[in-house]
Amino acid sequence: MNIIGIISSPRKNGNTAALVREAMKGAAAEGVTTQEIFLTDYNIHFCTGCSACLSAGICPLQDDFEQLKQRLYKADGVILGSPTYAASPNAIMKNFIERMGMFERFTSAGFGGKYVVGMSTAGSMGAKKVANDLTELVKGSVIRRGYVSGTLGVSVKGGTVNDIPNALTQAHALGKRLAQDIRSKKSYAWQNLFGRMMNRMFIKPTFVNIAKTQKDGRLRAVYQTLQQQGVC
Repeated sequence: MNIIGIISSPRKNGNTAALVREAMKGAAAEGVTTQEIFLTDYNIHFCTGCSACLSAGICPLQDDFEQLKQRLYKADGVILGSPTYAASPNAIMKNFIERMGMFERFTSAGFGGKYVVGMSTAGSMGAKKVANDLTELVKGSVIRRGYVSGTLGVSVKGGTVNDIPNALTQAHALGKRLAQDIRSKKSYAWQNLFGRMMNRMFIKPTFVNIAKTQKDGRLRAVYQTLQQQGVC
């Protein structure tokens, strides 16, 4: 099993990084292989909205995003960690999520079937909201659902997360839970149940129909991916 921690903080030894690393220690204690991806180490351009990924399957921008995407695809679980800026995930994380793009919305190729944890730290308020926001792409998966093992938002109130032992304990426990969920294939049957019902009855059939009607054109790569998944 493989879990990756994706950290969007600009500070390699900041509060968010410390929280994610503690969660990865918890996962490692369960015998899981862990990898850290520090987004500021990579060259990731802004999405231009060209939608070329829908037909080609890859982004035409010449940067490091595709290699990161492939690492995400191979993971069994993901920890997303972002500091809280203006009551939202920071721009670095938003950009990464945007680059997953409509291809992810149409195919669930990256987060579908995966277990995810959202984590955030804030100087004052908003960290819990942001930690939850980080899991929205998973909860909104159309073709194949993902699973949220949990979220953790911590207000450091001008200090550091290392000054809050309970926060580190919770992070460690959440990492362990993530690993255990992957191993046991926990179903979270009640998670986002209404949204999943609406998706199954209306949204997913619509997406699949659109992919079929444009399989030789704008949505060629989407259709091919859905075929590989046994959806089309």
